[in-house]
Amino acid sequence: MLMAVWAAMIVAGCSTKKNTSNTRFYHAFTARYNTYYNGHEAYKQGLLDLEAANKDNYMEVLPYFPIGNKKTAGSGAGNFDRAIEKAQKAIKQHSIKKKPVRKPGQKKTEKMIRWFAKKEYNPFIHNAWFMMGRAQFQKGEFLEAASTFSYISRLYSGEPDMVAEARLWMARCYTELEWFYDAEDVLTKAARDSMPRKLATERHATYSNFLLKQGRFEEALPYLEEAVRKEKTGKQRARHHFLLGQIYQLTGDHASAYKAYSKVIRSNPPYELEFNARIRQTEVASGRESERVVKRLKAMARSPKNENYLEQVYYAIGNVYLAKKDTAEAIKNYETGAEKSTRNGVEKGLLLLQLGDIYWVKADYSNAQRCYAEVIGLLEDKKSDRYKTVSHRSEVLDELVTHAEAVELQDSLQRLAAMPEEERLKVIEKIIEQVKEEEEKARKDAEYAARMERRENAL
Repeated sequence: MLMAVWAAMIVAGCSTKKNTSNTRFYHAFTARYNTYYNGHEAYKQGLLDLEAANKDNYMEVLPYFPIGNKKTAGSGAGNFDRAIEKAQKAIKQHSIKKKPVRKPGQKKTEKMIRWFAKKEYNPFIHNAWFMMGRAQFQKGEFLEAASTFSYISRLYSGEPDMVAEARLWMARCYTELEWFYDAEDVLTKAARDSMPRKLATERHATYSNFLLKQGRFEEALPYLEEAVRKEKTGKQRARHHFLLGQIYQLTGDHASAYKAYSKVIRSNPPYELEFNARIRQTEVASGRESERVVKRLKAMARSPKNENYLEQVYYAIGNVYLAKKDTAEAIKNYETGAEKSTRNGVEKGLLLLQLGDIYWVKADYSNAQRCYAEVIGLLEDKKSDRYKTVSHRSEVLDELVTHAEAVELQDSLQRLAAMPEEERLKVIEKIIEQVKEEEEKARKDAEYAARMERRENAL
């Protein structure tokens, strides 16, 4: 009974309505090793879940942060929710807003004035605030996160380091929302004040993301180079080296791009990342090495490890030939890639888009229509200008091709009728043989699909 009364007295003495050195120590200690600790562990696990679930589209410029992939949003949400809940609990139970009692006769020094101007006296609770904002950001709740960091910048307005960090996170939130004017305004304010050295990595990452999202690649390069250099996590470092290679490639620095992709390969990354780095290297290799590049790509096509990536391999081969202005070989390899594709994803979509554009320029409207019709279902960004162009061309070709094929058929029949009988019979026999081959291929494809379906059902 005596122990219970003693404990109650301690708790009463450590109320957040009192502001003494004892209450500040008690609430900082309790917040750190009770609620905050559990929330921080959940936050770290959420980051791991987010990284594991992230699925990059290597055919496009990678987003700097995994949460920039719309399909990734929601991964790790349970752990981020727990981190937010624990942060809120820590703040509710351990925030000290009460002003300390001023000692009689105490002189007003600048330090004392700053001390009494503070809005939060728990020396640890800012960690809970930042954890809550970061968890909201990683969960994809950018507007909520921006509000949290905005509040932090006001709550700790007398502490420049915390204000600077909060502003960087606010800029990240606005960038993901594509509120670029607001993001730039916040970054301008952050740059106007002194930026602590410990935030250099955060600053480079934030500016990289802000500029890349707007397609300002040359401006982004210095920040991205620094951010990649200071990245500590192995998997993210490899991913960011790939992004750096993409930006070098887009800005025409193929030698630096080749080196960046080499660093990806040497870092022992996940196989899909390594594969795409090797494909990209073939795109930036010197033109004098085209034969060696094609030989390497064909070897990749023969490897069983790459059977699910064949559209990318043949797309790369086609690009090499297209760069050499050998359109016939380019078309041949693009068609092979489309035929051997097993994923029906954006990779196949970009290949068919390239192929459709070539047919469009060659006025081969029947084949262009075939490619564009399939592309529409494979491109992910339905709001992009490229999608609108393809969609419009496909609609036009749907009507045009019917008439074009009728004209082509009449021309073919007239040419056939004008041939000597022996030559005409040979052409007819060849057509019959081709139809038989197509029917046999269709039969084998159907049998293979049925076997795969039975295997999946058995599993």
